[in-house]
Amino acid sequence: DGNGAEDLAVGAPQGNNRRGRVYVVRLSTLGQVLGFLEIEHSDLGVSGGARAGLALAPLDFQAATDIVGGAAMAVGAPRAAQGGRFGAVAIAVVQWTGSALVFVTSFATRGDEVAGVGTDENFGEALTDVGDVNGDSYHDLAVGLPDAD
Repeated sequence: DGNGAEDLAVGAPQGNNRRGRVYVVRLSTLGQVLGFLEIEHSDLGVSGGARAGLALAPLDFQAATDIVGGAAMAVGAPRAAQGGRFGAVAIAVVQWTGSALVFVTSFATRGDEVAGVGTDENFGEALTDVGDVNGDSYHDLAVGLPDAD
């Protein structure tokens, strides 16, 4: 948001009857809370007992979008269900507009849309930015499936 302080994202996977949510907190340089935004599982495009927010990973925001004063993060929802419990990963984009934080957009990839992912493998339980693995100038994301065969 340009105030020189790092902001904070906090996952609450047990919130909202285990559907999950994410809180994005705007902090001052002294660590005071200046505002926050609550992002529900439904805002992220995931369903079921998703446990959205179990895993969070910051993303290389400026390479991914031209929105100024914003941030992007990957949000794991390992128990998301859509015709089976495949899990999902949502990409959330937020932006500070004056003193308010605005949820801009998100899109989700379900585990059943990824080749080789089966049910109950908890796709999205762990996330990390692994840098530019394939040389396309964009950071890549590793997604954990702790219960995969």
